[in-house]
Amino acid sequence: ALTEVRNFGALDAAHLNPRANVWSVLTRSLARRFGFQPAATYTMGDGGNIDNSGMLAMVQRKASQAVWLINTGIQLPAVDDVCGVAVLDSKVAKAMDTQITSIFGYVHDESFGEFLTQNQVFAMEDLPPVMCKLAKEHAEGKPAVALESLLVRPNSWWGIRGGVFMNVLFVYNALCKDFVSALPLDVRDELARGGWGRLARFPNYRPVLQTTDATALSTSQANLLAAHSEFVTLQAADLFRRVLSS
Repeated sequence: ALTEVRNFGALDAAHLNPRANVWSVLTRSLARRFGFQPAATYTMGDGGNIDNSGMLAMVQRKASQAVWLINTGIQLPAVDDVCGVAVLDSKVAKAMDTQITSIFGYVHDESFGEFLTQNQVFAMEDLPPVMCKLAKEHAEGKPAVALESLLVRPNSWWGIRGGVFMNVLFVYNALCKDFVSALPLDVRDELARGGWGRLARFPNYRPVLQTTDATALSTSQANLLAAHSEFVTLQAADLFRRVLSS
């Protein structure tokens, strides 16, 4: 809705829900011949109010390997908050991104605009070891990446039978100090300005209102985020290969 605010604050209510053509994988004639649905115009939504991770669709399709790119505006918890515990403390879990905690069964109440209470596919006890590995890597200045084999729990709400293991490569969008140390001095100086600089909150930018354009990043913000992602991927290349080549 914020992207539809026009000049002088006028709201274009007719375009609050964007519309777009969703194209068929085949031409119209071939689609009809083989029984595929032809291209059509749809009212679009991002789906984040029911699952912001994309993991539910992966589990539904019985994928045995998955790369979970956790792009979030929330920083990683501290090592002491997630290591050496059987389950996460409720305050720690509530401070985390719900795209993660809902998949592990930590979201018990619906909130405004989010309906995530039916999304659990992994055990609550599986989350602390994952977050502990990510937090330790981050604390050492390394990319926050961890590979875990998790048992899928049954979830009748989403039609998931469960009972199988899934290898998940967790890639958390956490600031990698090794990356920062390799940056040119002027970029490091800009980062050091913190909230007063042009790269405030990097890499955990706000999903909306990071800039004066409600849903857009500046060119410098987007470029640095892309470079950070490339660095993390190259540093964890062996883990990516293990998952994607299986």
